[in-house]
Amino acid sequence: MDAIALRLIDRKVPTQSGNRIWRGSTVHHMLTNETYAGVAHYLKHRSIPPKNREKSVGYRRFKNTSRELRPKDKWIPIPLDLVIVRETFIDRETWDRAQLQLKRNARSSSRNTRHPYLLRGRTFCGLCELPCYGSVSRSSLRYQCSNRHYKSPLPKTCFAKSVSASVLDSVVWETVSQAVANHDVFLPQLRELQDDEAKKVDYHRGELERLKNRLEKLDKAEERAAELYARDEGMGFKQYKDHVDKIRNEKETLRKEKKELQRRIGKTVDWEHSKKNIKFLDAYIKSKVEKLSFEDKQRIIGLLVDRVIINGNHVRIEGAIPPMETANANSSKDVVIASNSSPC
Repeated sequence: MDAIALRLIDRKVPTQSGNRIWRGSTVHHMLTNETYAGVAHYLKHRSIPPKNREKSVGYRRFKNTSRELRPKDKWIPIPLDLVIVRETFIDRETWDRAQLQLKRNARSSSRNTRHPYLLRGRTFCGLCELPCYGSVSRSSLRYQCSNRHYKSPLPKTCFAKSVSASVLDSVVWETVSQAVANHDVFLPQLRELQDDEAKKVDYHRGELERLKNRLEKLDKAEERAAELYARDEGMGFKQYKDHVDKIRNEKETLRKEKKELQRRIGKTVDWEHSKKNIKFLDAYIKSKVEKLSFEDKQRIIGLLVDRVIINGNHVRIEGAIPPMETANANSSKDVVIASNSSPC
């Protein structure tokens, strides 16, 4: 965010208030505000009593003088293209991709990181699909499934074993290095894969719109059930609870489907940009093959690898890399790499 702010300052772009100085927080607010994509929201906040009131005695005309965000599924979306010129908005695809990039940045942020992990923020459990985190066991760095943290205080539901960070890091780096070195072989294959993904985007967007419409209908159905129960119009508590639970379970399923569709749409990339990126990295790696620092390797991994999925003794790499044969990475650890190419 600070880098974007500095670029805006260098280009002498004023803020909305006419100020010449940009802040990272201002840039972050703009990138995460859906209004810039053409959708405003009504009822985003609700009034509540202040939690840390300095003076708790005395008469107050209004008690609810603080605000907090409502759950996002309670917001009411208002399309702005009916009242504002459409050209003033960021197109939806660009905005969605920006949100995905912000999430990736948050996962791979170096803040509060005690130990170096080459694949920080990119490892996922192949059994429960949750992210993996770095841990230390007997002075050895490892990647561990985060299921027990997500499920706490309930018992964990995934029993995947941890993986040695040094073994996994070296295997993934060797695979990516080989892929970049053989770019003349795999670039045509990558082009074909990206073309196939691009053809699916329109279908995914249609499905995404269908899910949004269904979620809106379920929200209204839940509100109607609450009104009927409140008016005591032939709906008892058990009937109301069963009906609402059914609606909420369906909404939860649809939200997961929506999240996956948004991830697939965000994976499409510009072909020419990918080609130039990979060729540049090949020349860069060859020129500094003996001098690449840990940070250099981490930046290259960040450009080419989207996710590393750990499933027992097998690992699947997703990103702008070529399809490669399954190969033993370390016979003593029995770790295997199966590289699967898909646009990231």
